[in-house]
Amino acid sequence: MNNKKHDYCDPYDKNEPFYWMKLEHLGRYLYGAYLAKEKNYRRIVDGASANGYGSLLLASLPSVEEVIGLELSDFLVNEAWRLAEQEKNKKVSFKLCDLEEDAFAAASIAGPIDMVISFETLEHLEKPKQALRQFHQLLTDDGLLLLSVPNAYYEAKNKEGKSKNPHHKHLFDVSSISALLEDEGFKVQKVLGQPLANTCLYREKTIVNLYKYDVQEVQSFYNQSKEGLYYFSRLFAWPEVDQVEGSYSIIVEATKKL
Repeated sequence: MNNKKHDYCDPYDKNEPFYWMKLEHLGRYLYGAYLAKEKNYRRIVDGASANGYGSLLLASLPSVEEVIGLELSDFLVNEAWRLAEQEKNKKVSFKLCDLEEDAFAAASIAGPIDMVISFETLEHLEKPKQALRQFHQLLTDDGLLLLSVPNAYYEAKNKEGKSKNPHHKHLFDVSSISALLEDEGFKVQKVLGQPLANTCLYREKTIVNLYKYDVQEVQSFYNQSKEGLYYFSRLFAWPEVDQVEGSYSIIVEATKKL
């Protein structure tokens, strides 16, 4: 069960409202798993890993030897370990970690990392540069950083222009997240979005409000099985390079500058 004190989405939680948001979150991890398989990545860091559902997805790949989930919440770390034990997956581990601490990489992880994934994380940090510096330190010279941040265009804002989401400390657009990465030694290779899922999400919110559907009842209309979620995530929420401006999240693939 999702602990509402924490700002994250569990796609497998049937009580989590708005199916299309769940597809967005799962679609990013499925895309990360696709890249890891294609590039034969062996060691992956997932920061921040929430309750570990994405780390476990990555660790299910036969080619992956180790996935390390980093998370600030001890509640979520415990939940992640519980899920790993439930799935009997010994290739994944979870560490309590503050991504804004200078030494988290050296203190938590030994050896080079082929891929760092960090979805919907930087906007939560007071000092996102600190996390990016550590990601840069962790990665091999030919490793890949795959991250996402909410698109500022779709963030509800207060009169001061700040996000109304109390968990979000920063607003990003394509230019600002690209500039931040470049400043921290990364080269942006590709910028992607999930415009179709975003369109469906906002369309559903409109219909729910207009016709007074019960939000929980609406969830029963959808296929909530893992297989169904995987299929519809690939169909509606697979990251693509077209119409990034129409996506709630900005997804970036970046490599280290050499």
